[in-house]
Amino acid sequence: MIDAIKSRLNGVDRGVSPVIGVILMVAITVTMAAVIGSFVLGLGGEVSDTAPQAQLEVEDVAFNSSIMTATIRHAGGDSFELQNTDIIVEEGGQINRFEAEDSKDQDSLVETADTFEVSVDSTPDGGSDSVTINSNPVWEQTNLDTDDDNIESLESNTGGNTGDRVTITVVDDGSGEIFFEQTFEIWVIIHICTL
Repeated sequence: MIDAIKSRLNGVDRGVSPVIGVILMVAITVTMAAVIGSFVLGLGGEVSDTAPQAQLEVEDVAFNSSIMTATIRHAGGDSFELQNTDIIVEEGGQINRFEAEDSKDQDSLVETADTFEVSVDSTPDGGSDSVTINSNPVWEQTNLDTDDDNIESLESNTGGNTGDRVTITVVDDGSGEIFFEQTFEIWVIIHICTL
């Protein structure tokens, strides 16, 4: 009699075990798919909010009276729309901001080997401030950042003084990340000729 009960139970156990195994495998697969899917979709959202990976170089800096013009070259990496950036130029205590929301709505794609120019008038009215690409203005006549800390230096600065530090910063407007920043000093070389 015990043998008959064991044989019946063995048959029942064998039928339940594969069903439980299949249910567990399906549950594990669905759980893994949900976890992996949410990770991938969450990561995809973050990727679109990153700054372009572009290598920019200051190619030339020229001074004409109180106007400093920096030529910046795209040396490689991702292309980007200049109008989707904020450009900050600090020179001699003066801060000039070219913000994405103030840019002209036009084609401003910067690709490898392209150059763009940032011109800053260091007089207090900043009348000649501009950013151009291929001779097309992206920003013109921006307002200066006139925080109380900067007002005195704005009024006394005539621009292009030997020893002044100039910092140019390019910030991606979408992510807020800085993807280019360079500081350099102004040095004026005087050539003396004898007759």
